[in-house]
Amino acid sequence: MAGRYGGFVILLPNSLIRQRPWTLNLNHIFHDNFNGSGAIIRHIVSSDWYSVMRKLVFSVLIVAAVGLPLSGCASFFGLGSQKATVHYNDTKWCVPRKLKRVLNRVSRRYGTVVVHSTKRWWFENWRKGGAKNSYHLNCKAVDFSVRGDPASVLAFLRSQREVGGYSYYRRTGHYHIDTGPRRTW
Repeated sequence: MAGRYGGFVILLPNSLIRQRPWTLNLNHIFHDNFNGSGAIIRHIVSSDWYSVMRKLVFSVLIVAAVGLPLSGCASFFGLGSQKATVHYNDTKWCVPRKLKRVLNRVSRRYGTVVVHSTKRWWFENWRKGGAKNSYHLNCKAVDFSVRGDPASVLAFLRSQREVGGYSYYRRTGHYHIDTGPRRTW
C-alpha cells in the first residue's frame, strides 16, 4: 500500500496495514514544521507508526536470519559450511543447477574443484572420443578434477541423488558426472 505525502511516496507492506483497522493517513502520522529556511521537518507523532516500523524491521531481520542459511547462500555466524570454490575452465552457463550443487558439495568436502568440460559441440565431442549420445552435447554433464582419494570421491559422488552417471578417468585424473540414469563405467 502506498500513501502520498508532500511529493514523497511511502510504501508499506499490505500485511502490516491489514493488522490494524486504521486508515493510513500520513498527515496524521507526520507533523509539519517549517524552520527559518522553509525546509520541512517531519516528526513522528503517532505510536502506531512506530509499532508498524518495528514489526517491519523485525520481520526483515527474521527472514534474513532464517532464510539465508536455509537457502545455502550463507551460513549462520560462519558455522556449518565452508566456502565452496569451483573454477570453470569451460562454459559455466550450461551446467545444470543440480550438478552445480553437487560440485559445491564436492568442493566443501575435498577442496577446490576445477571444471574442465561442460558443453561440447559435436566436432569437439568426436575429436575427444566422446560417446555419440554424450550428455555433454546437451549441457547435462561435467568433467572436473579435485584432490582426494579417487575411491572416496567416487563413493561421495555415488551418494549424491542428483548424479546419474559417474566415472573416474585415471589417465587424466578427471571425474565425470551427468544427469542421466544411474550408471558407471
